[in-house]
Amino acid sequence: MVPALFLTAWTAALATSDAWKATPDLHLMVRRLGGINLAGAVWLLLTTMVFALFLHPLQLGMTRLLEGYWGSSWPSRILLRRGITHHRKRRARLHRRHSKLAAARDDILLAQLVAGYEERRAAGKRHRGDPRAWGESQLEQALTGQRSADEAHRASGLHAAADAAEIAFDRYPEASRVMPTRLGNALRSAEDAIGSQYASTRY
Repeated sequence: MVPALFLTAWTAALATSDAWKATPDLHLMVRRLGGINLAGAVWLLLTTMVFALFLHPLQLGMTRLLEGYWGSSWPSRILLRRGITHHRKRRARLHRRHSKLAAARDDILLAQLVAGYEERRAAGKRHRGDPRAWGESQLEQALTGQRSADEAHRASGLHAAADAAEIAFDRYPEASRVMPTRLGNALRSAEDAIGSQYASTRY
């Protein structure tokens, strides 16, 4: 009823403002709508109900069409192959872009860690050793902390761009479940993520 009510109200606003003749007259619309009596309100509700009854059966089919469930006929298979191929390639590009940006960001942060290490060693101060010799977990922890330091301003643009690419990549499901439309991929990705914090089993 709610979407149908908006459709009815919008149609009534266009009709009462004479939008079909010329530029909509807002004062005329307010005057006409303000004069609606009980019978007019009942007619609006009935019109809303008719719209709702007509549109409701179409909603599931329209959603399925927008998601990318296009059937199994040969024209559908051709369209599905093209759409899925396009989005799988885009998904792969986003993954490569994120990896490239994240690597460039981490190179800058690592160079700053190395410069700090060499400076402290030259000054005879305590240090945690050469960052280039650290283990993977220790280095990742140090780089994560380095991202919030004032010295990391040079890498802030790369960091934001890497996050943007990662967010876009996360809108896709795994490669074998990619859909031919953006809406379908967003919904399928959300479906796959449900319950992931509790178990790896997909329900």
